[in-house]
Amino acid sequence: MAKEFVREGLKFNGKNDWFYLTDYFAVLHYYRSMRDEELNSPALIPKNDFSEIPEEVAEEVDDIIDHLLKNIEDLGGNAVDPMTAIAHGDVNMMGFIMHDPLLKQAIGNVAIEIFMRDAKITEDEAYEKAKEELPEFMADFEDFLMEVAGYSMREITRKAANHGIGITDVRELLQPKVARIGWNGIKLHFQQPSTSSPKSRDKPTKDSSVDSMYG
Repeated sequence: MAKEFVREGLKFNGKNDWFYLTDYFAVLHYYRSMRDEELNSPALIPKNDFSEIPEEVAEEVDDIIDHLLKNIEDLGGNAVDPMTAIAHGDVNMMGFIMHDPLLKQAIGNVAIEIFMRDAKITEDEAYEKAKEELPEFMADFEDFLMEVAGYSMREITRKAANHGIGITDVRELLQPKVARIGWNGIKLHFQQPSTSSPKSRDKPTKDSSVDSMYG
C-alpha cells in the first residue's frame, strides 16, 4: 500500500480510466500554482503515492473547505442541514472553483501529462485527446470535489456538535485544516475553542488533536 503524506486522507477511486486518485490532487496543485502565477508547472504526483503530495495541495483543500463553510453560512447556517444541501444539490456548492477558467486549464494540463505518461503518446497527440475528453474529466473532477465536501462536512458537523456550537461558528472557533491525506480519507485538525468564548462555555471541550472521519 502506498505511503501516506503527513499533513496526510481521502479514499476515492478514479472516475474514469485515466486519472489516478493522486492525479485529482495534482489538479489542485496545478490550479494553485496557476492562480499564484508561478512560472513553472508542477510535476505530476507519482501514482497513488500520497507521501509525495505537496503542502500546497493541503492548503488548497483548506481553502475549499473554508469556501464551503462560507456557502453554508449563506444558505442559512444552522437552519440548514449542510449534508442535505450538498447531497441534494440545492445550490452549486462548487461553483466558486468549477466556474474558474483556471481550473479548466489545470484539468486539461494534467490530462495532457497523464496521456503522455500512460498512453506514451506525443504532446500534440495528448493535447488533442485531452481536448476531446475534457468535458468528462471536468464532470469527474466535480464529483471528486463533492466527495471531499461530503467527507469533510461530516467530520466538521460531528466536531461542532461535540463542542456544542453551530456550523456558522466553526470557521471562527475551530478553524478546520487538512492534517492528513491518504487511502483512509481526509483527516482534519481543529483548533481548541477558547474557553473565554461565550459560545464554548456551556459544553466542555474535547481533545483537539487530529480527528479521523472514520474514527
